[in-house]
Amino acid sequence: MTHSLKPWNTFGIDHCAKHIVCAENEQQLLSAWQQATREGLPVMILGEGSNVLFLENYAGTVILNRLKGIEVNEAADAWPLHVGAGDHSPP
Repeated sequence: MTHSLKPWNTFGIDHCAKHIVCAENEQQLLSAWQQATREGLPVMILGEGSNVLFLENYAGTVILNRLKGIEVNEAADAWPLHVGAGDHSPP
């Protein structure tokens, strides 16, 4: 079975992937990656789909990165941030 990539790219191109997995936490991302690896499938991690142009079907697993959250660690001389890669930041 294949799944449409149309809703996952800003060009709205209707190509398909063998599997699409939405990862909302690190464990889901890791599990999807491991499953694809066991099946010998290529893996693509996709954010909002604005920097990708699908020219053909993808014979692998697309993992939708939806890891969210911002952690601020305030220190005397710095404010280190940890931002989830699936978190949308306004311009």
